[in-house]
Amino acid sequence: MKKISLFGLCLFLLSLTVFISCSKDDDNNGNENGISKIIGKWQIKEVKINGIVDDPTSDEGYFYPCDYQGWSLFKEDGTFDEYDACEDKNLPSGNWEINNHTLLITTKDFPTPIEIILVEVSDSILILKYLSEVEEVITYKRLD
Repeated sequence: MKKISLFGLCLFLLSLTVFISCSKDDDNNGNENGISKIIGKWQIKEVKINGIVDDPTSDEGYFYPCDYQGWSLFKEDGTFDEYDACEDKNLPSGNWEINNHTLLITTKDFPTPIEIILVEVSDSILILKYLSEVEEVITYKRLD
């Protein structure tokens, strides 16, 4: 499971139950402000696995250093594109929406929405939480 891209990881989550925690005082997630802030190009900045920062240079790491060179582009029309730097190719595009603190992703190959917890979105940072056998919290930095 070392080679994982943003939405490649989501493929493993299709059959898993995702628990969503919400906070009434969190204004940047799931509302119109959060939706407009997610639009743009994002690149992985940091990955935490069960609360521990993942080291892509370690043989024990989940991600390769090249995973930090790829990007995801969320467009205003509700579509997204993704570039996999490890494979040096664009991945199949899909659709996205935010619903109640959850980022919902669909692609042509996986039409059932993949649910990802939207922890935080600002002008410069996007934090997403994936829950599977391990808890993965991925922090992205804005590229544009």
